[in-house]
Amino acid sequence: MGLDPFCGGSASGSAAVVAAGFAIGSDGGGSIRIPAAFCGCVGLKPTFTRCQVGEHCVSVDYTVADYGPMASEERPLYLPVPLPHNTTDSSLLKGTKLGVYKQWFNDCDPEVLSACNTALAILVGLGAEVVEVVIPEIELLRLGHAMTIVSEMYSTQQQYYDDVAFRRQYNLDTRLMLGVCTHWKTAHYLQAQKIRSRATVHFNKVFDQGVTAIVTPTVPIVAPLITGAATSIGASNLAQTSNIMKYMAGAITLGLPAMIMKYMAGANMLGLPAIAVPLGLGEHSEQPVSFQFIGKPWQEATLLHLAGVLEAALVRKVEGREETERASQATTFSLVRKVEGGGEGEQASQATTFSLVRRVEGGEGGEQASQAKKFPQFCINPLVE
Repeated sequence: MGLDPFCGGSASGSAAVVAAGFAIGSDGGGSIRIPAAFCGCVGLKPTFTRCQVGEHCVSVDYTVADYGPMASEERPLYLPVPLPHNTTDSSLLKGTKLGVYKQWFNDCDPEVLSACNTALAILVGLGAEVVEVVIPEIELLRLGHAMTIVSEMYSTQQQYYDDVAFRRQYNLDTRLMLGVCTHWKTAHYLQAQKIRSRATVHFNKVFDQGVTAIVTPTVPIVAPLITGAATSIGASNLAQTSNIMKYMAGAITLGLPAMIMKYMAGANMLGLPAIAVPLGLGEHSEQPVSFQFIGKPWQEATLLHLAGVLEAALVRKVEGREETERASQATTFSLVRKVEGGGEGEQASQATTFSLVRRVEGGEGGEQASQAKKFPQFCINPLVE
């Protein structure tokens, strides 16, 4: 198809995006990776400044945000990265070290953890090595990120927020967030940057151990369901909020947004590339589950390679399971045929025995006539009048 042909009228941009199989998003706190996780897509947040925003893009959170691609399948994103033809080779990922901070990795819904452990086992089966690591002050980093992103949003929106008439056009969540930010001080923002500097040291120590990528679930839960009235009047669900709070380790939280951003802050605050890879549907919820690779700066190609290999292995696993089911069905069908064939054999044997008895007793014709006299209805062909 190519990039040269004209793609139509007023909806040409939408058509081109659908045809290309991917779209561009902005990720300041997981806004590429979280939607990708909840929708079963691939989402790449690149290294900070890898993708320049350009004159037509507005960045409201300028030190933590990056533009990057999302795709409904792996092909459009992985095309620049050659993938091996044989994705069953147990040495395919030999030399790849995956850093796992278990306390962080395991702090998610059991359904999500089960799928992510399966993905990790697949990667190990392809030759990757799991390295247990410790990343201090993860929760502090999340709070530093919250302070940074909201402060930067307020600085870009202040002129509009201060206009009372314009302020009313924001939704209530945005007004609340920006309103809280008016009470923060410059010292708070500077403190968040000190946390960022400390976190840079912590993550560098992990990569200095030879770790290729840090792995986590993309989000610790599957997508919460939207209630009927939420689209028109909003929603406040105390039971749901209480349930998701159990993953926040007793910290002061911002509710559901803070919950789903649990594994996001490191890549955004430190400018690291990260990719969300779909693992299929959860066993119980039947909602998408996603796996995240966080890499070193400028190592997007490595992340795309890891993601492509994992997706290919997952597809192969599903196809293998379907093949096994088909083989099992074929075996069952064969057994049924054999049983039915045995029944036909028994019927034939009985017919032969009955024929011999009839001959001994007076011949086939006499027997049929005798039977016809007793039961004339059996001699009538229902297809002949």
